[in-house]
Amino acid sequence: MTNPAALQENKRSTHRASLQREILEYLALYGPKTRMRLYAGFDETPTAEIEPVLDELRQLGYMEIGPIDIVLLTASGREWLKNGE
Repeated sequence: MTNPAALQENKRSTHRASLQREILEYLALYGPKTRMRLYAGFDETPTAEIEPVLDELRQLGYMEIGPIDIVLLTASGREWLKNGE
């Protein structure tokens, strides 16, 4: 029998990875954006879902948050997208 909690965690993990890729692709396509702009585009309740994803991307070095809350894609983030990891 499959563990429902494990299924739920797997679903969250898959969704988080998908959201990470979407955010990086958005930044690659449209350039730096404010954190609030990303909230508006990706999450109706900003701190509920996107904030932990942004923090994780920053910790991985794929994006950085510059002055006045501008979110920028880093060279590592571009490389990650290019390699499809």
